[in-house]
Amino acid sequence: MRDNQTIFEEEYEQDLLETHHGEIALMRDGDVKGIFPDAAEAATEGYKRFVDRNFSLHLIGTRTYYIAPIVSTTPL
Repeated sequence: MRDNQTIFEEEYEQDLLETHHGEIALMRDGDVKGIFPDAAEAATEGYKRFVDRNFSLHLIGTRTYYIAPIVSTTPL
């Protein structure tokens, strides 16, 4: 059984990138139930709609990357 994160990445994210980049997808049982401008609004709606709290939030189009800090030997 695939989880919401896998389903989101494989089936939904690419289609949502153009019009919803940086927004939050609210998912339950493998389906996107709504798109919200921020996580607080998405979570609030999830708690209202799903009293069992069985939902997940997914950031659309933004991946986290680690970038090493820049080291300079010259004073700024």
